[in-house]
Amino acid sequence: MPVLREVVSLFLKAGNPSWRSSVCSCHTKASSPAPRIASRRLERKVGPVYGQPTNSSHPFILNEGEVIPGVSQSEFQERRRRLMHSVTTSGANPLHFEASHIVIIPSATKLNMSDKIPYPFRQNSDFLYLSGCLEPDTVLVLHSSYSHSSSNLSATVSSRSSFWLPHEALSSYDGLHTSTLFVRPSDLSSERWDGPRTSHVDAPSLFGVDEALPTTELSKFLRSIISESLSRNSRSTGKSSVFVWYDYAHPVQPLAHGILRDFLATLPRDTCGASLESPRPHLHRTRLIKSAAERKLMAQSCLIGGEAVAATMRASVLSLQENGIRRSQNSDGDCRTVSLGWVSEHDIWARVDFECRTRGAQRLAYPPVVAGGPRANTIHYVANDQRVPAGQMVLMDAGCEYYGYCSDITRTWPVSGRFTGPQAELYTAVLWVQQRLIQMCRPSETLDPSQKLRSDFTESVHSLDALFHTMCLLLGERLKDLGFLPSSASPDEMSKVAYRYCPHHVSHYLGMDVHDTPAVPRSLPLLPGMVVTVEPGIYVPESDTTAPARYRGMGVRIEDDILIGGWGLEECGSGGSNNDPIILTDSCPRELAAVEELLGA
Repeated sequence: MPVLREVVSLFLKAGNPSWRSSVCSCHTKASSPAPRIASRRLERKVGPVYGQPTNSSHPFILNEGEVIPGVSQSEFQERRRRLMHSVTTSGANPLHFEASHIVIIPSATKLNMSDKIPYPFRQNSDFLYLSGCLEPDTVLVLHSSYSHSSSNLSATVSSRSSFWLPHEALSSYDGLHTSTLFVRPSDLSSERWDGPRTSHVDAPSLFGVDEALPTTELSKFLRSIISESLSRNSRSTGKSSVFVWYDYAHPVQPLAHGILRDFLATLPRDTCGASLESPRPHLHRTRLIKSAAERKLMAQSCLIGGEAVAATMRASVLSLQENGIRRSQNSDGDCRTVSLGWVSEHDIWARVDFECRTRGAQRLAYPPVVAGGPRANTIHYVANDQRVPAGQMVLMDAGCEYYGYCSDITRTWPVSGRFTGPQAELYTAVLWVQQRLIQMCRPSETLDPSQKLRSDFTESVHSLDALFHTMCLLLGERLKDLGFLPSSASPDEMSKVAYRYCPHHVSHYLGMDVHDTPAVPRSLPLLPGMVVTVEPGIYVPESDTTAPARYRGMGVRIEDDILIGGWGLEECGSGGSNNDPIILTDSCPRELAAVEELLGA
C-alpha cells in the first residue's frame, strides 16, 4: 500500500487531476490538460514535420522534388504564374494592366457526418491545383507586384489566348507576383488527435511559395497589401486600381469566407477603390489543358479504372453463377438448365471500389451508378440496392481518383455472360455511335473534311457541343434502323427522337474533377491536351408504348475517356496521325465480342 500511495502521488504531481476516471480515447478528447511530461514529448521535433506525405516520409510514392505524386514544386510555381498572367491581362482597359491584383483561393474544410465522425476529406481542386497542399483550412494568396506599361498593352492583349497553348509556350512571361500560403497555427492538442500540421516556417520549402503565415494573420495581411496597393496606384482615375479575385458566390471554407466577408465590407468602393471578381473562369481555363505530368496521372487513373471495371464485370458473372445456376427436370422428364441466379448491385459497387483501391487508387471518383435491368433508365441511379436476375443487363458508371485526377467509365453488360438478340442490337447501335464520335475528337483546326460522316450533319466538329449535335443525328439514324422511327424520318425528326432516348450531353471535360472546369463552356474548340468523355446512350422506359416492345425496359450507355492529341504531345508519337484521339480507358473492353469473351461466354 505505501508503494501504491507513492505512485499515485507522483502521478498527481505530473499534472493529471482526472486520474480517478478512465475515459476511452475513441469516445472523446480528455477535458483536462495533458500531463506536462507528455507535452514536452509532443514538442520534441526532429527536423521539419509536415502535414502531408513527402519524399522523406513516403519515398515509395513521391520522388525528390515532388509536392504530390507526379507533380513537381516547379510545376506548381508555373501554374500560379500562368494564372496571374491570365488575370492581369484579361482587361481591355489600360488601367486594368496598371492595377494591382490579389487572388485569394481557400482550401476545403473538414466536415462531420455526425458528432466527431468526419467525412473523408477531399481538397478543393482549385486550391490543390495551385498549391499542392492537402491540408484543410488553409488559404493561398497571390499578389501582383508589378504594373504593365501601357506601351506594351497591345502586345499583352494579343497574348491573352496564350493560356490555350502548351504550358511551355508561356515560358517567356516574366510578370512578378508573390505567393503567400496561410496555414493552420500550431496546436499540439489537436495535432495529437488529428496528426501533424505543416508550420508556416516549413511551408515555403515544401510548397515553393514565397512566404507562409498562420491563418490568424490573414485579415491583417490583406488589409496591409490592399492599403499599399491603393496608395501606390492612387494616380489611376476613372476605374478601380485594385482587383480582388475571390469566388464570393461559391465559398468553400466558412472560416476564410467569414474573414474575407468582413475584409471586403471595409474596402473603398469609389472610383479609385477595389473591384471584386471571381477567378474561376481564368483558373478553369488554365486547368483545361493538361501538362505532361497531369496526362501521366490521368492515364494511370484511367488504366486503373478500366482494369477495375473489367474485373468487376467478370466477377459479376461468377457471382451470378454461384448464386443459383442449377439443373432441374420438366414435367416430361427432360433435363434442362434453369437459371435462377442473381447478382447484387451492392456487391458490384463493393467490388469495383475494391478493385480500384487495390490497384493504387485513393477512392472512387464519385458514387457509382450500378443499375440493373430497367433501373438503367434512371440516369443518376445511385441506390444500388437491388438484385439483377439472370437475363438482364447491368449499367455501371464508375471511375477512380488517383492522386487528385479522375477517370469516368461506363459499361453495360449481360450478367448471364451473353447478350440476347435485342440487347445486342441496342448495344451495337450505341457502340457504332461512340466509335464515330471518338474519331471526331481531334483538334478543330486539323479536322479533315473527309472525317465527316455525312455532309448534312455538321460543317465541322470542333467542340463538345458540336459532338452532341452530331450524336443526335447519328443516334437518330440508328434508332430509325431499329424501328423507333419511320424510314421517311427527316434529320430534324431523328435528332428530336434521339434526344428523347438520350436526354443528356454526350461529353464533358475531365481532370481533377469528374465534371471538370465547369466555368469553361462546352462550345470552346477542342485543343491538344484536353481530356474529355464520350458517352452516348439509349434509354427505353418500360412504359414507352411507342418504342418497339423488344427493347422496352433496357438502358445502354458506353463511356470512355479521350485525350485530344496533336501539337507534338509525347503520347502521340507512335502510330497513326499526330492528331489521333487517344483512348485512355482502353484497358476495359467495349466491343461486343470482347465483352462476351471477358465474361466467359
